Amino acid sequence: MDHAVAAAFSHAQPDVTVLAVGGYGRAELFPYSDVDLLLLVDKVPDQARDKEPISEFLRILWDEGLRISQSVRTVADCCELHDGNLELTISLLDRRYICGELTRFADLERRFPRFLASQRNTVAHELTKATRARHAEYQETIHHLEPNVKEHPGALRDVHVIHWLAKIEGTAAQDLAAARQFLYSIRLSLHDHFRRDNNLLNFATQESIFEDPSESMRTYYRGAREILRAVGRAIDVVESANAGLLAQFRDWRGRISNTEFTVSRERVFLRDPQRLEADPGLIMRLMLFLSRHKLQIAPDTERRLRACTPVTPLWAQMRELLSLPHCTFALRVMHDTGLLEKIVPEWERIDCLVVRDFYHRYTVDEHTLLTLQAIDDLAAAREGLRTRFEIGRAHV
Repeated sequence: MDHAVAAAFSHAQPDVTVLAVGGYGRAELFPYSDVDLLLLVDKVPDQARDKEPISEFLRILWDEGLRISQSVRTVADCCELHDGNLELTISLLDRRYICGELTRFADLERRFPRFLASQRNTVAHELTKATRARHAEYQETIHHLEPNVKEHPGALRDVHVIHWLAKIEGTAAQDLAAARQFLYSIRLSLHDHFRRDNNLLNFATQESIFEDPSESMRTYYRGAREILRAVGRAIDVVESANAGLLAQFRDWRGRISNTEFTVSRERVFLRDPQRLEADPGLIMRLMLFLSRHKLQIAPDTERRLRACTPVTPLWAQMRELLSLPHCTFALRVMHDTGLLEKIVPEWERIDCLVVRDFYHRYTVDEHTLLTLQAIDDLAAAREGLRTRFEIGRAHV
């Protein structure tokens, strides 16, 4: 691709500096991906005679069957942040020189890192906000039976977010090589199958590209779960750093801390993590605490829960948990940390299990949790009606 771009540039001779950005910049092209180009100029051309060499350059690439996604910018444009400009800033994190006047690129290399350092918190915050909005668009679940392997929660876009946040913060990204490589192989197969940039892994393509579709999809969901956990941790770090005054108002929840659990910024920490192995009942007491207060666990708590080996609780403890208003909240925590299948071994049979029929939109484990959530919601609605009735009767 670099050779094709340089050859077109040599023929058209536009007065620009050509950079590879985005997926092309980080050498992550798929057969029908867009080729993201940034054309650096001293001044954005407004005369037809100045635009013609750029048009000729792009026309050559289009005639070769390439899908070019180009942006013409000055170095000053690249070092500004305003509404609608986040995509440009993020794409520049993976910039790479291809051809053209080197002094412009050198100027960008000098100025962009300073700009990013000054706007680090804002850029990271906007990226996490956009990521949460995308997750919400797809119901915040990885368990769609026909997932989009680029945009869904736990898919390639979340791998990119982890990579971008690490670049913004100047830290090392978590190694997700196995899950990422599996997604790469699926996307390659989808492009080859559809002969276009189609990333929807529907039932027909699952049958076409997988030898054992059900088992391959379980592998997909388990990898997606790992990616979603990693991007969640990366987002938590950014949001905690940017909480500021808002955190002071939210930290009133810390008043519900007790001798076993500390609540800080709406995350639950273990006061004495070493007790997890010595006191088997601590896990269930933590789950009851989460259900009563609908709180998330802190990353350190999550890591320790995933590593521990719980003792199977008494039915009385499980019944108490299931009777609480937000029991599915705690059950999801248990599921996400692998505790649920350790405590209820039968759960492993339905973990990421695909059943292909008209009635299923998600995997069996997700449908089970959604069913429990629906029961929770019905109980809450009934309690709300009862409360309003009692208030109305007292008023009368």
